[in-house]
This record gives sequence, C-alpha cells and structure tokens, in this order.
Amino acid sequence: MLQAIEAIIDPNGTVRWSEPLQIAHPMRAVITLMQPIENKGNYQSIIDLLNSPLFANAPVGDPVAMEKTIRSNRNAWD
Repeated sequence: MLQAIEAIIDPNGTVRWSEPLQIAHPMRAVITLMQPIENKGNYQSIIDLLNSPLFANAPVGDPVAMEKTIRSNRNAWD
C-alpha cells in the first residue's frame, strides 16, 4: 500500500512528521525534496502590512450589510 505523508527534514537530518505515523514493521520509503519552507512567523512583515496605505486608507465596512451577507451565505448551503 502506498501512502504519502508530509514531513519536514531539518538540515541535521531530523524528520518531523506532520501527522502521527505508526508502522508495524520496517518499510521502504521514497523521499521527495520540495521547496524550502518559508520563514513563517515574521511578525514584522505583518506589522508593515497593517501599517501600509492599503489598510490605512481602506474604507470601513457596514456591519449590518456584512452580517446580512454572512447570514445569506450560511443559508446558501441548503
């Protein structure tokens, strides 16, 4: 049985599985190296975005209209 499981391999070779992995006996595996992981958690880029003109000049939404849209979308599933 083939099964694909995502993992992160650190530069020192440590493998961190993204989900629990339980196997009953040794198994062969094929490793495919993908794009490097981008630095997640760069709070300064988020602060810069929130302070940018895009957000500073954004119009304030109408909360009543937003609630109406949310309710309409919730009921659209039926």
